[in-house]
Order: sequence, then C-alpha cells, then structure tokens
Amino acid sequence: MDNNTKNDNAEQVDAVTLELARLIDRHSSARETIARLKAIHHHYKASPVNCDLVVRCLDQATQAEGYARNELLVCKVNTVQQAANKAVYLRNLLLQDEAENAAEMEKHAGDANGSSCA
Repeated sequence: MDNNTKNDNAEQVDAVTLELARLIDRHSSARETIARLKAIHHHYKASPVNCDLVVRCLDQATQAEGYARNELLVCKVNTVQQAANKAVYLRNLLLQDEAENAAEMEKHAGDANGSSCA
C-alpha cells in the first residue's frame, strides 16, 4: 500500500468520524430542543395561555429529531471504533427513551386533571 492510498484511507475515516460526530450532535440538539419545548408546554398547559405555537414548534422539533435519527441510523461506518461510538450513542438513547417513557406513564397515571393545551 503506497502513501497516497494510506492518506486517502485516513482521510476517508476522518470524514466518516466527523460526519458521525455531526449527526450525533445534530440529533442531541434536536432532543434537547424537544425537552425544552415539552417543559415550556408543561409549564403553560394549566394556564389560560394559548399553546398552539409551542405545540407547532414541538411537532417540528419532533420531525427534525426523526430525520436526524434516521440519518444517524443509516450513516455508514468504516472502523470498529466508529461502530462502537454509534452503538454506544444509540444504546444510551434507548435507555433514555425507556426512562422517559416510564416517567411519562407514571405521571399520566397520577394526572387526572384536564388541560387547555393538550
């Protein structure tokens, strides 16, 4: 293998690593946006404030998160390290989602009051 081939392979690995990092960052940012919007919605849902804009933004953020997640899932990896990074991130997402779903179910089980911002 000549030096040009080694350099090309190294550049390709670096490009994939950067793309994977960008996708993980984009997905994390989308999830943080969703969490902030959910908190805002929760804060105002018991008040007479119209939450239509928050709900629309939450819908858009959820859609953006879905796109980012799909891009991340189909992102090809070239090395074991890239695959491990991707797997660890996805595993943490699953654990986080599981914890959030359990908390949500627990909250709804105790929530009997109506809301103007459902």
